[in-house]
Amino acid sequence: MEDTVLDFWNTLRHLNVDLEYLTWQDDTLGMLTPSLSVYHVNSSVGPITMGFADPVLPVWVDVLAMHFAQRIHYDASSVMVSTAIHEIRNPFTVLAGYIELLAREQPHPLLQKIDDLMWRITGQLEDVMAGFVEGYPHEAFDMMGLVQQVVDDYAAMLAHHDIAVVLHGVPVRYYGDKRLLRQVLRNLIHNGADAIGEHGQITVSVQQDGHVLTIAVRDDGQGINNDIRPFLFQPYYTSKIEGHGLGLAFCKRVVESHHGSIQVKDLSPGTEFVITLVVHDAP
Repeated sequence: MEDTVLDFWNTLRHLNVDLEYLTWQDDTLGMLTPSLSVYHVNSSVGPITMGFADPVLPVWVDVLAMHFAQRIHYDASSVMVSTAIHEIRNPFTVLAGYIELLAREQPHPLLQKIDDLMWRITGQLEDVMAGFVEGYPHEAFDMMGLVQQVVDDYAAMLAHHDIAVVLHGVPVRYYGDKRLLRQVLRNLIHNGADAIGEHGQITVSVQQDGHVLTIAVRDDGQGINNDIRPFLFQPYYTSKIEGHGLGLAFCKRVVESHHGSIQVKDLSPGTEFVITLVVHDAP
């Protein structure tokens, strides 16, 4: 976690926080001198010691320690997730290859559909793993076109559950990580379908106001209990019986890596997730 400690240190220095000393486990940054105001915090990741040039409020130290602990937890989760996905993806890729060979030797429309689906799932696993590893180079693309592609991917599944999808918006040229943003949209649409279950509607809108791009995914499902709303974007927290609690945490991380935000709105009935991004030209 040395990189996380250094990143936290650099962030605070960049924000002109007069942190002069930081130690956690075996990682130490800065110099501990008698002139510093030193604070010790027992956090969820163990003892943290911070030294400041001038005295600060203890509550401010607690906030910084909590933020630091969250970053440690999140990076640890990323390692676990990327390892798990890697272990799943490899045999899945082999299985997809066998199905492709079988489809060639015994041509059948159903086998071809299974083959296409297997490779699509393999690609989705790669997309998710990329989000927890390093991502892909940014590129310019049409956000509305990307939304349409994702909806097309889920068309058969949604139709099977009698869920209609309505798209609103206009083409918006955006510069970002297309693969990771595609996975964000997949997660939100899939969550909407889960919330509906059977017979309902998902509405996706793409709007641009000046340099602000807004993507809203709305469903008319059962909604989100107020008790779990504060924990929605935390890794491993889920209210689904078969859920893993990573989908919304992944969405939040990807959106924030694009300097955007994601919020959830209670529609009673239904839920709406709203992504806000800044549109800028490619470098």
